[in-house]
Amino acid sequence: MAGVASIVFLARLNSAEGDIGEAMTLPAIAAVLIGGASLFGGVGSVFGTFIGALILTLVLNGMNLLAINANWQPLVTGLIVVFAVWLDMHGRKRA
Repeated sequence: MAGVASIVFLARLNSAEGDIGEAMTLPAIAAVLIGGASLFGGVGSVFGTFIGALILTLVLNGMNLLAINANWQPLVTGLIVVFAVWLDMHGRKRA
């Protein structure tokens, strides 16, 4: 799937670089973590990842609509990841 996605992305840009998708790694990891997968081993689901990506997209789109500087968006994404990991750790302690 990563190969197919790279070909589609290459077709859209009409150019290629080795690190062209580097900026997409944090949102991809954040979507999986928000969707319920654990960094400490566990099982995630495709539906959970879809919901996580939807939530993250809504937050980032809201920041764009509020005209918040684009340099702050990775910070907010990172804070959401930290919060998701904290919730996972807190849930593991209770279980």
